[in-house]
Amino acid sequence: MKTRRLSTILTSAYLSAMLASSVAPVRSDATLASTIDPQAARQAFQSAVNGLDASGWTGSATAEIASPEPAMIAYYRARPTDEPVMTPELMARIIKLAQEQTEVRLLSKNVCFVFKLCDGKADMQVKLLETDNPAGHFFAMPLAAGSTDIVIVKMLPDGSLEAYLTDKSYKLRSAAVSTTAGATLVPNDKAAEKFKAELNQFAKEASVLPPTGGTSVASTGAGS
Repeated sequence: MKTRRLSTILTSAYLSAMLASSVAPVRSDATLASTIDPQAARQAFQSAVNGLDASGWTGSATAEIASPEPAMIAYYRARPTDEPVMTPELMARIIKLAQEQTEVRLLSKNVCFVFKLCDGKADMQVKLLETDNPAGHFFAMPLAAGSTDIVIVKMLPDGSLEAYLTDKSYKLRSAAVSTTAGATLVPNDKAAEKFKAELNQFAKEASVLPPTGGTSVASTGAGS
């Protein structure tokens, strides 16, 4: 997780576009599916399985199997495909890392005003983190004394921002969309899925941070 940040989460369309253009597109393998010969794939799998010993390493195993399907099913069931979801321990790791930042950053006054965290006259001072991969997802903690607020921000390619107000409980309190013209609240029920996706992104980043000695982080899945 990056700890050196922009001095402000800007609503600048130019800067947002620059950030967006630096993210490599995700390749879809859907176009490859039509070129795969199912029979050839079955034969290749059979050959590969026959070359494995009991431990799963390439060895002298020669036993034939009647069909590759059971082994394939077992493999996909065992494969850890789920990403971490947010837990109290993972949230504690992110908060700790944010609190350790020595540089003061700024959160757009449009965002802090719509969430009633500032008077809208100036950008709000925060401790700020940004995700590594992909970039453009921010975790901001106000410097105001006694504040327990957390603002999660996602930069969009068109220069606008999606923002979510929460705290260490990682429950959605408010959501908004912000542009150069200002910020507008979004009903929580409409923002819930996008907020969950942001939490899952930060949970993934936090899963590699040092533990705080809190609760288990074993929870995985599509969301919490």
